[in-house]
Amino acid sequence: MSFLSYQGQPSSFDLILMLGTFANLPDLPRQLNHAHQLLKPGGILFFNVPVVDSWIARLYGQNYWMYAPSVSNFLSRKGCRMILDRTGFQVEKMRTDCQQPTLSKLLGHAKLQVLYPLFQQLRWLQLTLPMALPIPGVMAVWARKAKGSGIAATQ
Repeated sequence: MSFLSYQGQPSSFDLILMLGTFANLPDLPRQLNHAHQLLKPGGILFFNVPVVDSWIARLYGQNYWMYAPSVSNFLSRKGCRMILDRTGFQVEKMRTDCQQPTLSKLLGHAKLQVLYPLFQQLRWLQLTLPMALPIPGVMAVWARKAKGSGIAATQ
């Protein structure tokens, strides 16, 4: 089931999480309007998203690993704030995302898949690091549905 096909009660959620999906959503304004309808006044939309104005994105350019073929939304921090504002959300906080990746994920991003057999033999592939690491170029965003806000018209 897609997010847009979910027809829940309006204003029935306190929190909507979109982890690892925000950049891949088709028709982002429509998706945000739908989230806005589902959230209670003051409800939180929390998501993470790669941002094009990060130093790591500029360094890698079109080869930035976050620009997988499925990505359809390339947002800067400013663009992220603008689309949220236009769809009735107020950004509460925006910061570098931190995660506890598995060793498998780290090896993959480092292009060291050649080490998979060794790590699998040692049963280390699914181990996670004991602390969260900042993910360069990925922002975590907390946006609140403005109380009494209507859904803004989007172009």
